[in-house]
Amino acid sequence: MKRFLFVPVLALLAGVPAAAVDEVNHLQAALQQLAEMPGVSGYEERVTEWLTTRLADFKPEVDNLGNITVTLGSGAPHRLLITAIDEPGYVVSAITPAGYLRVQRLPQAGMHPWFDLLHSAQPVQILTRSGALVPGVVAGLSTHLHRDLGVGERTDNLERIFIDVGARSPEEVRQLGVDLLDPLTLEKKVYVLDRNHLAGPAVGERLGVAVLVRLIEGMDTS
Repeated sequence: MKRFLFVPVLALLAGVPAAAVDEVNHLQAALQQLAEMPGVSGYEERVTEWLTTRLADFKPEVDNLGNITVTLGSGAPHRLLITAIDEPGYVVSAITPAGYLRVQRLPQAGMHPWFDLLHSAQPVQILTRSGALVPGVVAGLSTHLHRDLGVGERTDNLERIFIDVGARSPEEVRQLGVDLLDPLTLEKKVYVLDRNHLAGPAVGERLGVAVLVRLIEGMDTS
């Protein structure tokens, strides 16, 4: 996947035809849109809806597990290109009497050992059942005010992660539309950097999707 993206970038720097420049821009635009959508494992509905709408001319099929299939051409041999559309994140597992959210990881295994710690004091968003995005923040002690902050006080595991959504009771949390099992990710904001680079949460997870979308769109719908 890195090679697929890297070749047009090199070509752009070398001064190739405008069509190649346009493709870099199209790929970047698709990746930016995809990376700004929440899609925690098991809760990829927004990504699925975007893909089925974008590729409607190619008659995409969605199975009961949320997998999307686009079939082009006929005959043999068959070729299968596949990429993930989800991303690691959390779901709300409990609401404390003080109105904080507790979370559980999805997927629960195979995560980077610093995954939880990298969320410390970061803005997040909760996708509610109504489709609204509720902002929140991972609570964390200030390293400036607590110079003696020890390892045992860092938000580097689930037992020490509390999400603040500005509520002071479970009732206020539910008034915001947030409830148990709602998915939660880092706040999605993609930044466009120099030389067609993008930075932001889930950019890496969405790269394969953007590449396949542009590959399909370059083919004949018949």
